[in-house]
Amino acid sequence: MLDYFLRRSIKSELNNNNRKHTFLNFEGIKNVLVLFDIQDWEIVSPIIEDLVQHGKYVMAWTIKPKPIQGQTLPANLPQNVRVVDTQKDLDWKRLIRPAILAEFDNLKYDTFLDLSLEPNDYSKLLLVRNKSNFCLGFTKREEKLYDFTILKEDDQSLFEAYEQLKIYLAHIK
Repeated sequence: MLDYFLRRSIKSELNNNNRKHTFLNFEGIKNVLVLFDIQDWEIVSPIIEDLVQHGKYVMAWTIKPKPIQGQTLPANLPQNVRVVDTQKDLDWKRLIRPAILAEFDNLKYDTFLDLSLEPNDYSKLLLVRNKSNFCLGFTKREEKLYDFTILKEDDQSLFEAYEQLKIYLAHIK
């Protein structure tokens, strides 16, 4: 029942999202907000490092889900990674607290890079709230949420898909 509020919030954000869509090449990207699955930190970390080495300012956000038995999550993430903890950061309707959403809404970035591969409604809520000019992703979604998508193959690592994305973006004028 409480998922009702979350799904309604996502639907509302989808209907009200009026971000400006601007296609950027890799060189034109300056500030990147990266959304990723917390369990993929070891895979995502080299991507963030590569973006920083290319002169991009990077902010990273992730969702920490309720612990699943047998699943290990990274214990210590860097300070520049904002973790939304579903055990602490939700209100009574199981929505992300307004103060955290306001923090997210106040971020300044030109590119939103969605590295999340697992379905998660909290990640989707952040994705549909994003205000970037250019939104990139690696998974197919029902809704048209990305300006540019590279579908990650099952036998391909996330870093390999990212490298492919960089090649495409570098060749676009």
